Amino acid sequence: MTEFDKHIKNNVSEEEIKVPSYVSKVIEDTLEGLPEKECVLQKHSYQKNWMAIAASFAFFFLAFMPNVSVTYAQTMKDVPIIGDIVKVFTIRKEFYEDENHELYVEIPKLEDQTNEDGASFINKDIEELTTAVIQKFYDDIELSKEGYGSIYIDYEVISNDVSWFTLKLNVEEVAGSSDFYAKFYHIDRKKGVYVQLKDILSEDGMKEVETYLLKIMKEQMEQEENVTYFIDDDIEIIHEDSNFYFNENKDLVIVYNKYDIAPGYMGCPEFVIPQDVYEDYMYMK
Repeated sequence: MTEFDKHIKNNVSEEEIKVPSYVSKVIEDTLEGLPEKECVLQKHSYQKNWMAIAASFAFFFLAFMPNVSVTYAQTMKDVPIIGDIVKVFTIRKEFYEDENHELYVEIPKLEDQTNEDGASFINKDIEELTTAVIQKFYDDIELSKEGYGSIYIDYEVISNDVSWFTLKLNVEEVAGSSDFYAKFYHIDRKKGVYVQLKDILSEDGMKEVETYLLKIMKEQMEQEENVTYFIDDDIEIIHEDSNFYFNENKDLVIVYNKYDIAPGYMGCPEFVIPQDVYEDYMYMK
């Protein structure tokens, strides 16, 4: 149940909603005006009757409900138009294959009427990144047609609602060894801005998260023999544009690309940061 649903439910239980007589009359007149037929009506006639009933009730809720309940009318002002989310679609698909090489690419494009600047920035960044990767792939073929190499690019929408948007772009490069990395793009749709980690956490918050990450990494290394992190090296554990997203529980998840913080066999480690670690240091609430 969303916060909006809870809000409506609580207020409905608190308010005594009385339907005005003129509203009842509209519905009764519509129902009485429907022709009485036998149950052997054809399918399309049956549907028309129900469509008329549905239209009556829709008319009631949209036209009269805001006048019946003050709380409901006020809440309606805050409800976005249905479909008010970021539109994401594949703008480009490309495939190449020969005996030694393979390319498969799906590149997204964003449309966001409430935040054109954020969507445009993300589109431009994705275009530049993917163009560079694809061009390198073809350049490598020209330099060494006998070599081996593959590129795979796709994307995933992590969050997309009226308050927050997150897109994950995946890139895998295979040439002898494999390299996988992802980039997360975020839009705070309430503020209408493109967001990085530095935009949601204060400097003190970043330090708190770093301390928690180091603690978890050390614990995992002590408990599991095959777990290794580069925490003793001069590596920045967290920085202002570190990859992150919010999971279903609204906890912050820090994501590392392959080789960023651990050997290749560790893949792309992810760490869930509980809200109580960072919530007091957030710019956005």
